[in-house]
Amino acid sequence: MSKWAILFFFFSLFCQASPNNVQQFEKIFKQKKIEKAQLKEIEKYVKANPKESVPFLLTVMKDESIIEKNRWPCFFWLASITGKESSRLLSLFLNHPSWMIRLAALKSLASLGGKENIEVITKRLKDVSILVKIEAIKSLVFLKAKEKASFIWSMIFDSSNYHTVKGKKRRSGVIAAVIWAVGELGLVEKMRELTILSKDKGYSDLKNELSGSIKKLSFLKKSL
Repeated sequence: MSKWAILFFFFSLFCQASPNNVQQFEKIFKQKKIEKAQLKEIEKYVKANPKESVPFLLTVMKDESIIEKNRWPCFFWLASITGKESSRLLSLFLNHPSWMIRLAALKSLASLGGKENIEVITKRLKDVSILVKIEAIKSLVFLKAKEKASFIWSMIFDSSNYHTVKGKKRRSGVIAAVIWAVGELGLVEKMRELTILSKDKGYSDLKNELSGSIKKLSFLKKSL
């Protein structure tokens, strides 16, 4: 099913004549800055009128003339209204050129829970954005995707997760997230490697993440 076919399917399920206040909401999203009071008003309407809200939420989500920050809440509102029915639609936005839109889609998709979204989320571990990669790791931990623990661990050896500062190789925040995730997902076989890293002065900045994961894996190993 194509992108537009999926969008049409959603509109056919939920579309009704848009009230005047919904039309006003669409105008608000086109502002450079949305006030908190305006967001609360829109959220209140969305919760009270879920079916009527879906069309305008979709319109805002795909409107490239609206700045990403303003489109952000619509992803979460849509997910809360339609539940897992929105999974395929939200996954389309994981390939959006804007990292902020990809991040919004990723967070809202993970919030739906369920194992069916694990594969599309796993693909974001290769995203060009560090923030999206970190969120993908967190999402997989949230979904208890233990089968992806080894894949997450391999990110330590991916050069794209490091950057160069004044000629020196530096770790990005992805590495801290990887070490944390290994403990959360119970990858016991990597406890030895984590212990070695914990004794390396070059990893002193990751002391808390290493210590936390080693403790969790040690406890898990004893219980096996």
